[in-house]
Amino acid sequence: MNCKFVMYEAMFFLLFLSTPVHADWLYKFVVYDCDKGKDLINIKYVAKYNEEGKKIDDNKDENTINPWELVDGDEDMKIVEKKEIVKKCQLSGGNYDVTIGPSPGNEGNVLGRCGASMSAWVSIKKEDKEIYKGSFEGDCHYSDNEMMPREITVIGKTAEILIKKGIQGKLGWD
Repeated sequence: MNCKFVMYEAMFFLLFLSTPVHADWLYKFVVYDCDKGKDLINIKYVAKYNEEGKKIDDNKDENTINPWELVDGDEDMKIVEKKEIVKKCQLSGGNYDVTIGPSPGNEGNVLGRCGASMSAWVSIKKEDKEIYKGSFEGDCHYSDNEMMPREITVIGKTAEILIKKGIQGKLGWD
């Protein structure tokens, strides 16, 4: 056997063992904006991987919500409390309440099937009448080709709802 080949093979093997392996981490956020000047509410579902997502998470303000921060768990890794955030916005057509809540993949065990999955839902009310309610993602059993909301815009004067959708399986890449 060629000695050089064995040496290169050994070097490759040692390099492989010494190289750290990192999994991608997908950060998800709901970004709320009440823009009185444009007479609209805009709600975006944003997902970014790794450093880009961490940067958003580290610098988020009160209108950028990480759904994981809306749940509390116990020592058995069960979700025991879900919190909601209510944002209020007065536009030309009236008063709007936007409620944002978490949508965990597995409330019984965050380490179980779908447990690492977290999304969010939003409810929009105008003068206490619900005009929209929906989730930004399906659960982990949905098809990756499912079209889900990525941006929801409310026109203040008319209460018209505009929804931009994206493919669930492309979340974080679009």
